[in-house]
Amino acid sequence: MRILLVDDSPGSLKLLETVIKKSRPQCYIFTASNGEEALKQLGLKKIDLVISDYRMPILGGDGLAGAMKRHHPTINLGFVTGMRSEEVDESLNELNPVFVLHKPFTAIDINNALLLVENSKSEKSF
Repeated sequence: MRILLVDDSPGSLKLLETVIKKSRPQCYIFTASNGEEALKQLGLKKIDLVISDYRMPILGGDGLAGAMKRHHPTINLGFVTGMRSEEVDESLNELNPVFVLHKPFTAIDINNALLLVENSKSEKSF
């Protein structure tokens, strides 16, 4: 699986990358610090899953999701967020991600989210 991690926090990117590589060493991991960088990479690389922070400068997760729906509708999208409010939860639900992880999350949470994606891909192939 080829995964693009998008977060304006270098620490969060490194944590996600480390956890994913530990449980799935066969994965290719790419990173971007905002939605604009992510869109550039999506145009250049074959990506199976984008895991994006929701709130970021330049282009946040909501803007990235909208652009992905228009230009990359087959790529799975999951969110990580430290924000918890009714408004944010409603907005996230409207974007219809494969999963949402609320910070702080654990390695088990990340692995369960990846299993969701892997299982949804195998179901689509029938």
